[in-house]
Amino acid sequence: MTDFLGILAVGLFVALLFLNFYFRSKILKIYKVLIKNRVEFEAIHILNKTKMEAEVLPRYPKLREEIIAFCNHIRKSVLIAIILVLAIVLVGFILRSL
Repeated sequence: MTDFLGILAVGLFVALLFLNFYFRSKILKIYKVLIKNRVEFEAIHILNKTKMEAEVLPRYPKLREEIIAFCNHIRKSVLIAIILVLAIVLVGFILRSL
């Protein structure tokens, strides 16, 4: 049981590492386009769709798809990373109690 949990913890860590590289490559491609076109917005706009649609998207109608894709990738990566970190912590607590 301990071996399985150890392997699971390592697997989750590797998944977290892979997630980092995967989303970083996707996000950086879009980020370069946004920087090239001088698109500016704050972190609150990434987390709040209504603020994004009300304040940022009307200023940059030509880059609407890129902005939305960028925000979606950021949200997905944060959510998946939180889930993986919580799973790693849970496995760590279980291993420690054994």
